[in-house]
Amino acid sequence: MRRRTSLAMSAGGVIGALLLGVGCGGSDSEASGPPGILYTGGTSGFLPVGTGGRAGTAGGGTGGTLPPEAELEGSFEAPIVTGKYLWSANPQSGRVALVDAETLRVTTVESGFGPRYLAAIPTADPEDAATIVLNELGEDATLLTLVDGVIAEPVRFSTHAQANSLAVSPSGRWVVAWSDWREFNHLDPTDSFQDLTLILVTPSSGDPCATRRVAGYRPSSVTFDADEQNLLVVSEHGVTVIDLTDEANPEVRALVEVAAGGLADAAARDVVVTPDGSHAIVRHDDSNVLGFVDLATAVITDVTLDGRVTDLDVADEGATAVAVMRGIGQVAVLDLPEAITDPEHIHTTSLPRSFGSVSLAPDASVGVLYTNAEPTTVVAKLSLSDDETFLDVETEDLRAPVRAVLVAPDAEHAVALLDPPSGSVKAGAFSIIPTFAPRGPKIVGTDAPAMAVAIAPAPSTEALVTTRDDVTRTYGVHVIALPSLQEDYLPLVSPPLAVGLIPELGKGFVAQEHPEGRITFIDFPTNLPSGSAATPTARTLTGFELAARVTYPADN
Repeated sequence: MRRRTSLAMSAGGVIGALLLGVGCGGSDSEASGPPGILYTGGTSGFLPVGTGGRAGTAGGGTGGTLPPEAELEGSFEAPIVTGKYLWSANPQSGRVALVDAETLRVTTVESGFGPRYLAAIPTADPEDAATIVLNELGEDATLLTLVDGVIAEPVRFSTHAQANSLAVSPSGRWVVAWSDWREFNHLDPTDSFQDLTLILVTPSSGDPCATRRVAGYRPSSVTFDADEQNLLVVSEHGVTVIDLTDEANPEVRALVEVAAGGLADAAARDVVVTPDGSHAIVRHDDSNVLGFVDLATAVITDVTLDGRVTDLDVADEGATAVAVMRGIGQVAVLDLPEAITDPEHIHTTSLPRSFGSVSLAPDASVGVLYTNAEPTTVVAKLSLSDDETFLDVETEDLRAPVRAVLVAPDAEHAVALLDPPSGSVKAGAFSIIPTFAPRGPKIVGTDAPAMAVAIAPAPSTEALVTTRDDVTRTYGVHVIALPSLQEDYLPLVSPPLAVGLIPELGKGFVAQEHPEGRITFIDFPTNLPSGSAATPTARTLTGFELAARVTYPADN
């Protein structure tokens, strides 16, 4: 039995001096428009659940009489981080605030009409920062860069109407503005959201520019292949492949059908593109068949499993997929791409309980199985390592119904968000689960529902869990030290909107709802003597666009 792992890699894009952009060459090119806004960086391991978050699509099959598993991963429309900098947009004022998380110095810049959606642009120099922002009302985007401590002249691009999502290529060379139909209410059948705006940030020659293209009906994801030569847009029609080789005139090369049912089957299937962009994997509700679509040849190969697949997850390393079959109590681990044609590379094991969802470690060393289709307090750790423990299953009782699970980037721990159990006086709960160490999980009751979690990148030494109850006005953040599992609570005076880590500085942050802008920065204790347990400290920055002031928890 051959098991494979691969190292996760990231590339940084070089952002040069940027001037006002013009349209790319080609018949569909667009001239740049009024100012937009830019947003950079990202939280690591960010899982929003509940108020303010973007919910994902349902996790799939009915599994008998139970409802589908709910996938709760997504991202808030809130600040993001690049290096030591944090960018935050204000749709009301049309300005973007740049916060230096080390000094808490704030710089603001005019951005456009209704800036709201932001994304990070990688930079080669960690002292620099770049971000792009969509202006919801202005129907444009603005690229902002910080070079040598100064925000450069903004670069502006026209976009299509109703753009609300951004996809950035790994190198930062391309940004795609698209419309996620799941964010809209009261849809008409003719609302297709098929337009895309392709923004070339770092052209091989000439200035940055934007180009319009059209994909299939109601896109649900936008990704790039490993070489950034193709853009892959999943929609109800299938997968639209756009060739990026000619950067001045990207070509819509193909619409690849992903299932025989065509558009009529679209609502009952989930489509996942593998990290290298070579295949799309199709899971149908109430089906035990996975369809593997070769995106280069459009050939579909069906792989039949023993039971209906209620959840499918592909690890970031790209060589492993896990399919959960809740109805028959089994899980299948597929080696990719070998499992497409060779059943010997499909490894199946029985589960001690009924689980319908899985959360995988990025390196596919471990997975955590759970269900939120019914109140269940038990999770299972599934070993996927390359040794004699492969496919071993160990259960843990978390004493409270599981809502969602996220495995840390270094795979050593997982965080589960929980609902209060029957008879509890607590409003919520969460648990920290050691995945490899022979230790029991730590269970923490909370005075408000647990809403979101952020975990530091590998080595994952800290985690943050926010809690929020708007009725009782109870807000806070729990700070967890890993691997000691020490937990400290810091109260907040306004509702948490987003939570994240700033790895370069060893800090965390909680962005909060506040008309003037408010972020609490958390300093983690460092260089502690063995056995000591210092409490984390916090400072709160309020009033980005006025005279920004720093306060402490007692008076913020």
